[in-house]
Amino acid sequence: MKRSILLLLFLGIFQNFCNASDATFNDAESVKAEFEKLDKIESYINQNEGATLEYVRANKPELLVGLDLDPHAANTPATVKGDLPGNIPPFAWGCCLSVIGVAAVYFTSDNDKEAVKKSLFGCAVNGLVVGGGCLLYSLLGNGYYY
Repeated sequence: MKRSILLLLFLGIFQNFCNASDATFNDAESVKAEFEKLDKIESYINQNEGATLEYVRANKPELLVGLDLDPHAANTPATVKGDLPGNIPPFAWGCCLSVIGVAAVYFTSDNDKEAVKKSLFGCAVNGLVVGGGCLLYSLLGNGYYY
C-alpha cells in the first residue's frame, strides 16, 4: 500500500513538472529582443569611458526606449557587499548545509571573514546536533547490533 501511494505521489509530481510552463520564456523572440536592447546599452557604456546609466538617460534616451529599468536596483539588499543569496544569514548556511554551506559563504561573501566565522559556528552547531542525535540513538539501544 505504501509503495502504491508513493508511486502515485511521484507520478503526480512528475506530471506537474511536465505540464509546467513559464509564459515569460515561451516566446524566444521577445526574450531575444529584450536582451538586444540591453546589449546596445552595454556596448555604449563600454565604448564611452565613465558613462553610467544616468549618463545614458541624460544623453542617449533613445537607447532606453521600451525598457523598464529600476533606478534603485543597485541598492537592493542582495547587491550589498557581503550579503549572501536570498539574504540567508551565514549561520544558517553553515548550520543547514554544513561544509557545503561554509564553502558557499566563503565563495560568495567577498572575503568577509566575519561571515565565514559565523558559518563555521553554524557548521559546528550542526555537527554537535547530529553527533548528539547519533549518540543518543546508539545509547537508547537502537544502535547495537550483534
